[in-house]
Amino acid sequence: MTFDKVDSASSLSDRGLVGQFRLLQRNTRIPGLLILGGAEGGLESTSEVAEQFATEGFATLALAYFGRSPLPPMLEEIPLEYFHNAIDWLRGAPGVDSTCVGVVGHSKGSEAALLIGATAPHVRAVVGYAPSHVAWQALNWKSPPQSSWSYRGAPVPFVRYVRATERMEREGLRGFYSASLEADPDAVRAAEINVERTRGAILLVSGGEDGIWPSSEMARSIMQRLRTKLFTYPYQHLEYPHAGHAIMGLGNTPAKVNGPWGEIRFGGTESANVAARAAAWGNTLHFLREQLK
Repeated sequence: MTFDKVDSASSLSDRGLVGQFRLLQRNTRIPGLLILGGAEGGLESTSEVAEQFATEGFATLALAYFGRSPLPPMLEEIPLEYFHNAIDWLRGAPGVDSTCVGVVGHSKGSEAALLIGATAPHVRAVVGYAPSHVAWQALNWKSPPQSSWSYRGAPVPFVRYVRATERMEREGLRGFYSASLEADPDAVRAAEINVERTRGAILLVSGGEDGIWPSSEMARSIMQRLRTKLFTYPYQHLEYPHAGHAIMGLGNTPAKVNGPWGEIRFGGTESANVAARAAAWGNTLHFLREQLK
C-alpha cells in the first residue's frame, strides 16, 4: 500500500513540528486526523495506529510533542499552540478536507486531545482513549511541580502528584493517580478540562481494569460535566469493564513495560484487551465517519 508523503518531513520541520503524515493517494479530499500517543511523547505508539487509520480513508498526522529534537526534552509546559500549529498544517495539507479534522489521543495524548478540542476552533471530533478529565503535573521528577501544558504563555491549572507508597504497593500506578485525585478536591476542580468548549463531537474509550490511571472514572467525570454544561454536540463513553489501559488501535500490546517507577502494568486480561481493542476500533471508525463526513 502506497502513502503519499507530500514532502511532509520538510514542510513539518518548517513549521517546527515533528511528525509523520500519511495519505492514501486518491482524487477527492478526505478527513484529517491528528494522532497523539502517551507519555513517551514520540511516535513509537502512534505510527502504526496512524497507518491503520490511513488505510481506512483518513489522512493522518502522527505527532511527537516532546523528547525529540527540536522539541522540549521533557513533558513540561508543552504549549497547546504547538498542537494548534499541527492542526493548521493538517488542514492545509494536500488531499485533506480542511473542514473535517479530528484529534485522536491515547492516555497522556488524550489529555492533550481534550485540551486541544477545548481551545482549537477547527476541531470537529475528539477521541480520547484512556482519557483524563483533568490536566496533570508535568512528568519531570527533577523539577519543582509544574503543569504538563501551557496556553497563551501561562501554565494550564493542574493536579499535583502526592506520595502514595502504600497505595501504589496495593494498586500499582493507578493507586498513585487515584490518591492524587483524592488529595485536593479544589485543585481537581480547577484543573478540570473545559471539554464543553469543544466545537465538535467527543468519544471516550476506557478499560475498567486500567492499571495506569482510573480512566473509566475520569471518563464518567467528563460525561457528567458535558451533561451539566448542556453540551450540544454528540458525546459518548465506551467502557470495556475487563480491559486495561492499552486499548487504542488494532493488534496486541505488551502487558507491561519498564517505567520511572520500575515495572508498569497496563491492566486487563489478554483476551479482554484484544476484544476491547477490536470493538473500540470499529466504534471509533463509525464515530469518525459520522462526524467528519
